[in-house]
Amino acid sequence: MFCSKSSNMAVLQTVIASPLISSSSFTGCGKPINSPRIVGGQPASNGSWPWQVSILQSFYPICGGSLIAEQWVLSAAHCFFNSMGSLLQYNVLLGAYQLSNLSDNAVISDVEQIILHPDYNGLSGSTGDIALIKLKSPVKFTNYILPICLPESSTQFPLNEYCWVTGWGDIRSEVPLPDPRTLQEVKVPLIIREICNILYNSRPVLGLGWDPIKQDMICAGYPEGGKDSCQGDSGGPLVCQLEGVWTQAGVELVGAELSRGPSKRRTTEASRQRGEPMAVVPSSLLLGLLQLIVLKDVASSEAVCGQSVISPRIVGGNPAPEGAWPWQVSFMEKNQPICGGSLINEKWVVSAAHCFTKGYEQYDVLLGAYQLSIPPSSLVVTAVGQVISHPDYNGNDGSPGDIALVELTASLDLSDYILPVCLPDSSAQFSMDTSCWVTGWGQVKDGEALPPPQTLQELEVPLIDRDTCNSLFNSAPAPDLPQNPVLDDMICAGYPEGGKDACHGDSGGPLVCRCDAGWTLAGVVSWGEGCAEPKHPGVYTLVPYYANWISDNVPNISFVACNHAGWHSAPIMTLFLAPLALALP
Repeated sequence: MFCSKSSNMAVLQTVIASPLISSSSFTGCGKPINSPRIVGGQPASNGSWPWQVSILQSFYPICGGSLIAEQWVLSAAHCFFNSMGSLLQYNVLLGAYQLSNLSDNAVISDVEQIILHPDYNGLSGSTGDIALIKLKSPVKFTNYILPICLPESSTQFPLNEYCWVTGWGDIRSEVPLPDPRTLQEVKVPLIIREICNILYNSRPVLGLGWDPIKQDMICAGYPEGGKDSCQGDSGGPLVCQLEGVWTQAGVELVGAELSRGPSKRRTTEASRQRGEPMAVVPSSLLLGLLQLIVLKDVASSEAVCGQSVISPRIVGGNPAPEGAWPWQVSFMEKNQPICGGSLINEKWVVSAAHCFTKGYEQYDVLLGAYQLSIPPSSLVVTAVGQVISHPDYNGNDGSPGDIALVELTASLDLSDYILPVCLPDSSAQFSMDTSCWVTGWGQVKDGEALPPPQTLQELEVPLIDRDTCNSLFNSAPAPDLPQNPVLDDMICAGYPEGGKDACHGDSGGPLVCRCDAGWTLAGVVSWGEGCAEPKHPGVYTLVPYYANWISDNVPNISFVACNHAGWHSAPIMTLFLAPLALALP
């Protein structure tokens, strides 16, 4: 039912105090045909966002939401504003991963009460676009059903922080998520209100006034568009990690346009009076509203809130969308991935020299693969014709020249799932605030293989300058490494706290960064100290350093210019600089 303002606030206070709330045609190198989901997102790992719910109307998913206690869900008011006649038409789906293929983890609950914020007036851009849904009975917490933590009214989310949006909404305007409708995730940076208003004002939208982002709102997203939530994601969570705990910063309020250029999503900020909503908006103009709720003193389940039980892969990575990295190669020995590589034209692959010190006759070369345990129709298996290792490589860990050129026995037919990556020329420079991606089928942690179906993993990593990287290694010295082990032909990438990295079996695989020409091979997975260990960054062979050597050995190979000075220069795109930790086969 729709309550009056006084009864709404009374119920809100009750909630706060309640103990329950604790190709076809080749389009050019570095440009995969298949794009990720949620408008620029990717499939999430099963169980990685256990507070995510789907709001069902007549058993059809209309909105998202987030579990905040055993009997309470947070969503958007506009999901219910015009349909408040009967609660019987609504259900809440919890513990789901693929909407077309519900598992035993999924639970469908009836709705007992829906409370809309009294400030919401039903208009686009209205304040108070937030709702509380009381379930008919408390749900039992499991690894796949857990509450998200709520911020206090004093909580401030850093504006250079990356947060995550999740949902089952359209992958672009009026294009629904295809079967099996796997939960999608996308990472978005937060944006200050003044910049967000400038972006909205630069492209006025009918129905929105000047400076539509009010005092209770903040934004998040990408100025170039391409990544965002979409219709059907409304009411879903925007979550940020605070001191290692996932905390809900916003509620999705999707607008009229989807990922179409320099504009942002709105959300309400979390610092006003207790109980007042505050919104947040990620990317592209009118991409949607995220509303922060600041329910001070709301306690979540102390032991479990904000703690995802299921960990992603590649040591801290995620399953990649199929076809997203079509240059990825796997070198297999006895049906096990030994090393990775990158296709650079129809007949040549770049990998690491240390992958071939014991020969290569026993290797199969897989291209167009996605899940190693389930070969797709796009899969091509071929053999190695010859390997040219750089003459500077001496066979030791940390040796310079850890790069190899692999000629295949036959030229390949390029397709949507088999495409070359761009090669940077010798003058290419990758800014140290650039965020790049490493991919592979290697171990998910030291000594633990990627489990079936062995889906290709991806991990976004920031680059690190050589001096900082050497300082990190020197601060936690390993007995087999000299001082300043990172040489001129190497580059580092990752996170100083560890936890995310490439690992055994990923060696030789690509580290790619986005340049004007497309995805460009910045590095080759080379060496590291363990897998994802703190202060031991992942070290990659720097590909531009060897551009001339590649040109001398591969006939008619092409290179692209790549200079990242200012590529991520907009203030809303501030990235974290940090080191990582990596390993080899």
